[in-house]
Amino acid sequence: MKIQKIDKNKIIIYSDPILMFVMGAIFFVVGLLALCAFMQTGSLECVRNASLQECRYSHSSLLGTSTNVLNLDDIVEAELTESSDSEGGSTYNVLIKTKNSSFSLTAVSTSDYSQKNYIASQINNFIQDKKETHLLVEDDPSLFPAIICSIFIVAGIMMIVMVAKIAIYIDKNMQQLTLVKKSLISKTMQTYNFGEIDEAYVDESDSSDSTVYRVVLTLNNDKELPLTLYYSSGYSAKKELADTINYYLEVFSKEDS
Repeated sequence: MKIQKIDKNKIIIYSDPILMFVMGAIFFVVGLLALCAFMQTGSLECVRNASLQECRYSHSSLLGTSTNVLNLDDIVEAELTESSDSEGGSTYNVLIKTKNSSFSLTAVSTSDYSQKNYIASQINNFIQDKKETHLLVEDDPSLFPAIICSIFIVAGIMMIVMVAKIAIYIDKNMQQLTLVKKSLISKTMQTYNFGEIDEAYVDESDSSDSTVYRVVLTLNNDKELPLTLYYSSGYSAKKELADTINYYLEVFSKEDS
């Protein structure tokens, strides 16, 4: 909160929710990076005939597609690999071994054992069965991680776009309080006479594991005017803002009487 005193009869109280903006940016970036990591497709296509014996490995992500060509004879086997995730569960991937190196079919391991095992079996069957002329296996990303990542991205965008800078003009001469809200997509201005306002107070709401707050103006027609649409943490700052509004409303009203 910042108080700018224009003169002895007018002040402006600024409230800039920079923390919410930063949180929105973090949500957006984390969601986007996670989406890039999870939305990857790996495919292996092999051809075996009298004139051509080769495999094409393609890796696609949101950033683009790359393709590598291998000699079919260089591929030794496909192996199902297992690793532990942060929660103690198992994730799986398909490791393709060649005579000189090895590579994973996708950069991300998943918990879908059946799919990974099926892909590894298909590759090994093709390598062993010399009568097979064509193989195409694709490891597509799971839809669930994409949904979670998309939720983070949308939440981040909403925080960035909807969070508004607030300016409260308290004018002694006009006996008015003007509330100006400016976000990336809109700007609103509401003006009230001192006589229409009872007080400012800190409203609270209990979430699942904490209490969050917002500043509300109560009007004498039993209506309430929240300064923000959302609740957030940080009681002290909001209490200071409410107390400052009440102080100047009282002082300017008394001086005018």
